[in-house]
Amino acid sequence: MLAPFIAIVHRDGEDVFGAFFPDVPGCYASGATLDALLHYAAHALRAHLDALADFNRPVPTARSLQAVMEDPSLAEDRADAFVVVPVTPLARAGKPKRININVDEFALERIDRAARKAGVSRSRFLVESALQAGSER
Repeated sequence: MLAPFIAIVHRDGEDVFGAFFPDVPGCYASGATLDALLHYAAHALRAHLDALADFNRPVPTARSLQAVMEDPSLAEDRADAFVVVPVTPLARAGKPKRININVDEFALERIDRAARKAGVSRSRFLVESALQAGSER
């Protein structure tokens, strides 16, 4: 799993949040809410890093939050920032693989309710929940 890249987030009035990644030139994301922005930013990072790899360009290395905060060339961007946050690129998607797991029936009911509420399949809900839990550790 790739290390998180630091995003500098600005807010354009009350309408939209926008972010750029100092370590990934040309990679930008925006969203109507901060949560939406973070979702789109993870997708944008994955797409940008994949494009770099596809064109045999070097994939940048993520600096630490402290390194970005101490970079004098980013002083103006930081001063105008709404927030500075780490964003982990989405995991690279591969071919779906069928698995067999055992789940307590009551837990499965809760999973199914949550998946329906989110408007996704059980499989997608389980995968996204597991990936999110893994990135929070």
